[in-house]
Amino acid sequence: MSRNETFWKTLSPRSFLLFLLGVFFVFSAIGFANDVMQMGRTPNPRFALSILVAGIFPIFYAVAGFGYRKHAWKIIVPLFVVHFFVMGVLSRTLPVSGQNGNMDAAEIARIRARLVFDGYAIMLVVALGYACFLYVTIIEGRRYFRVHAEIELAVEIHRVLVPAIDTKMGGYEFYGRSSPSGDVGGDLIDLAGSAEHWVAYVADVSGHGVAPGVVMGMAKSAARMLLSSGDDSLTISRSS
Repeated sequence: MSRNETFWKTLSPRSFLLFLLGVFFVFSAIGFANDVMQMGRTPNPRFALSILVAGIFPIFYAVAGFGYRKHAWKIIVPLFVVHFFVMGVLSRTLPVSGQNGNMDAAEIARIRARLVFDGYAIMLVVALGYACFLYVTIIEGRRYFRVHAEIELAVEIHRVLVPAIDTKMGGYEFYGRSSPSGDVGGDLIDLAGSAEHWVAYVADVSGHGVAPGVVMGMAKSAARMLLSSGDDSLTISRSS
């Protein structure tokens, strides 16, 4: 799994909802822009529904992309067909009124006010969408990089606690290296003692990540303390 996929899977519900809200705000601007192209003559019910449709369907596209990734097209293509059909139904059932060539002052003032409203609305929804995206980026970025910094620290701890083994002791040659499959693992290899009395052991803490790495360090410390005590009756047991 890539880091990008991991990021989206660990996104908090609140941040995910704010991200979708930002998508709605940004794409709802299409509804206002469409009214501008119609010179403010879009019927009010169609105007409101166009804004909702323009904002809601991109949310469905985003959810499909996050949920299905490589197979998202199987959801997005039917959604696009439904989207296109809904827009067609709106245009047929709520047609735009014809433009009157002899507009009086009141009609001109109404159209001007409608276009000014559309302009301000476009700026507002784009700003709200940007604010949602910015909030999610800052909050989740801080959380993600804080966790990343903790993992980097754990990796360094693992490197120090489980160094590669390449030595000779008591007429034997020892070679060993622990390479975790994840960022931090719980695998432990160790060699301790002297040429006359040495102990080599391998341990595995279940899981991968910071917690198993910490448990691994505790296990090594405890084992070294027992081995340094010189107790020949030492036995290593395994518990499930």
